[in-house]
Amino acid sequence: MRHRRAVLGVLASVGSHHREGERRPERHDHRQDVQDEPELEPVHFAILLSSRPECVAPYGRGQTARVRIRERSVFDAPPERVWSVLADWEQQASWMPDVAWMKLDGIERELGARLRVRTKVFGIPATTDVVRVTVWEPPVRLAIDHLGFVRGRGEWRLVAATGGRTAFEWEEELTMPPGWLGELAIRAYGPVQRAMLRRSIRNLSRLVGPAR
Repeated sequence: MRHRRAVLGVLASVGSHHREGERRPERHDHRQDVQDEPELEPVHFAILLSSRPECVAPYGRGQTARVRIRERSVFDAPPERVWSVLADWEQQASWMPDVAWMKLDGIERELGARLRVRTKVFGIPATTDVVRVTVWEPPVRLAIDHLGFVRGRGEWRLVAATGGRTAFEWEEELTMPPGWLGELAIRAYGPVQRAMLRRSIRNLSRLVGPAR
């Protein structure tokens, strides 16, 4: 289960040691031809608090490799609106780029619900994982457990902000099987998951309102 782009120049002064009588070419200041341009408004990017995968487990120790990622954003919509989109399980594939489809495994849609999720690798449906809803506190907190090959926990937190907006936080903590292969896999998977969260938050912002 959001969201977070100077060039240093070196100016060299040319000394004036022209020979006497040599005419120096006139230089035109092109800056005078450029009109003042309006300042562009900042582009929103989700803020990545964990810039690198957090892997715990030295090679060969038999512990579990883990990555923790957190993204934050602010949406121009109240928490109730954001929650209604998040909790629409069947429509999550429309804004999560790594999900082909999501289906309820039973009639329960809230706490305790189990869902089958068809995930995509490089845009191609690849594996079907299972997730279980472990926290259901509308419209402020929703959490799931990942029960597939990649295990862990995902959580969404919503806080009402001024002007009818919502401060949104998305945190994922994922684990791989123990051993050096698991650690290598989590190091490769971490950047992919971070990119997915960012794209998902941008897509989500289009559904609930522009993100700031």
